[in-house]
Amino acid sequence: MYEPILISMSEKNLRYLIVGAVALGLHGYPRSTFDLDILPDLSEKNLDILISIARKHSLIPKIPEPIHKIKDPNIRSQWFEQKNLIAFPLYSTQNPLIHIDVIIHYQIDFELAFQRKTEVEIEGKNIFVAGLDDLLLLKNNSSREKDVLDSKVIKTILERKP
Repeated sequence: MYEPILISMSEKNLRYLIVGAVALGLHGYPRSTFDLDILPDLSEKNLDILISIARKHSLIPKIPEPIHKIKDPNIRSQWFEQKNLIAFPLYSTQNPLIHIDVIIHYQIDFELAFQRKTEVEIEGKNIFVAGLDDLLLLKNNSSREKDVLDSKVIKTILERKP
């Protein structure tokens, strides 16, 4: 369902990491989810690419804010401080099942996480997935029950790795 969007991200050289339940599934721990969580490099140039991909795939904000505002670090900070907005939610006007959360506030170093990423191939294109250690850091920064459970599973997977 998300393959065309992920392929566009690869073709346009977007710097991002898949995080959340989809990333866990790609690491061998499938969990049901209804959205795709991506953690992008928050540089203006990279976000311009993300916005163009969103437009190409008819993705629009679920909240009453225009997508171009994600480029402004002051607005992102304001959203976090005033609304606790961590992810900018998008949905497809063409397919109501497609929901993407663009993580715009995170507690990890993107550059280091990008260096540690796992790559998965879809139709000959590399798709970037956050490594388990970085997923654990992201999950540990959340108090949601499903994230606490995911943290336990990630720890178990990491302990079993040689």
